[in-house]
Amino acid sequence: MDQQIVEILRTAFDARLRNAVITNESRLEDDLGIDSMEKIELQVMIEDKFRIRFSVDETDFLEAFGTLGSLTDCVARIKANSADGVDGVTT
Repeated sequence: MDQQIVEILRTAFDARLRNAVITNESRLEDDLGIDSMEKIELQVMIEDKFRIRFSVDETDFLEAFGTLGSLTDCVARIKANSADGVDGVTT
């Protein structure tokens, strides 16, 4: 799943991230330069790709979109909850 999210990042922000080293510790905002509007764009792309919906409050949203690793973990939790018949996740 990490690689799929990296592909989404590279597709959406190709010019900026073309040569970037992206790891689980990469901070979306500080290291990759993803601003708040781009995070919303990224959210929509991830929801479409994985057929999930984020339903976290603002604090959790900011935490989930902190690093690639935290984002991947959040998507995995949502997918697991969706498999159990729960749409989205609250942490």
